[in-house]
Amino acid sequence: MTTESSRSITLADGRILVWDEWGDPAGTPLLYVHGTPGSGREAQVLHHAAGFLGIRIIAPHRPGYGGSTHLPGRSVLEWSEDAYTLLDELGLPAVMVLGFSGGGPHAIAFALRYPSRVSAVGLVASAGSPSGFSALLPRGAWTVGMPVLAGLLGLPRLGRRLIARSGRRRRSMRAATIFSASLDTAVGQGREQLRGAVRDSWAIYGPWSRFLNWNQKGLPPFLLWHGADDTTVKPEVSHRISRALAGSKLTILPDVGHVNALSDHGAEILCELKQAAESRP
Repeated sequence: MTTESSRSITLADGRILVWDEWGDPAGTPLLYVHGTPGSGREAQVLHHAAGFLGIRIIAPHRPGYGGSTHLPGRSVLEWSEDAYTLLDELGLPAVMVLGFSGGGPHAIAFALRYPSRVSAVGLVASAGSPSGFSALLPRGAWTVGMPVLAGLLGLPRLGRRLIARSGRRRRSMRAATIFSASLDTAVGQGREQLRGAVRDSWAIYGPWSRFLNWNQKGLPPFLLWHGADDTTVKPEVSHRISRALAGSKLTILPDVGHVNALSDHGAEILCELKQAAESRP
């Protein structure tokens, strides 16, 4: 499902790539990499902060989500090619990158493959791990995919209720509404989109990290944030990622869970990320 604000391009292999934009249309560009399951609509939670800070958010929907064509068997690395093509289409030589949850591995992969096109990387409650699939089992792999599982069982409303209930406890109802709408865009249109969510999960927990050079020179600054009370993706995941990226900065947010690490702290995250990008030599 796309919205009136959605845009799309046709990729070289004939697939459609859909994206949404938020914030300041004339601002500093930021590539937002959504969670799992999720869509570019998720970045609306940052819309007002981005507008105030002069940031243009470009939020593509990964294959199988929100109108973007499926790519069976795709890897995290293949998504980097889609993102590269999108930046070329938009005439953007370099961008900030912000990955949330399941978007974290995709953000890392893009930055490590194309460091010259990235001015700074932010990772919020990132899934994935330099040590691969087993690092998050059993808790991480299970709970990140809970809304996906709900849909596969024929209970799509359960996934939406889980997000809405979390919103009442942890963040504003506006943020809960945005994330629920993003989930509808991602997997609310039937089993075909649910397959996209499952494929996305397998890509995240696959062996993507071993094919990347984590120690290369000339990488952009990496900034990580993780809620201390996150039970969806354990904070230890961000600790491992930070240890693998020399010079990265990890901030543990006290009394913060998974989604509200982004929804409640979005303004400070964007501000710090922009400062890091502007200070990069």
